[in-house]
Amino acid sequence: MPNLVANQEISNYLVNYHAASDTYDKVDIRELKLNTALAALTAWGIADRAEPLGKRLSRAELDVLVKETGLDQQMKVLGYWDAWQSGERGRKP
Repeated sequence: MPNLVANQEISNYLVNYHAASDTYDKVDIRELKLNTALAALTAWGIADRAEPLGKRLSRAELDVLVKETGLDQQMKVLGYWDAWQSGERGRKP
């Protein structure tokens, strides 16, 4: 299944992510409203399509995409990389 992942500005996101400092006062209300509308329209558009959003990628194609998008670095930071490399996570190699 295709997956859409937000590519956001880092600003103070990672510093406050799931931390005690992750409080409501840090919310940018205008951005929240814009991004909520964008997410809703995107979900609606995908759900309303007659054809699939994209083709099913092979493991080799996924490996290229993961590296091209920098997702490999995120997976390493989050501790998922070894499981991805071994085939424990994601499509089997």
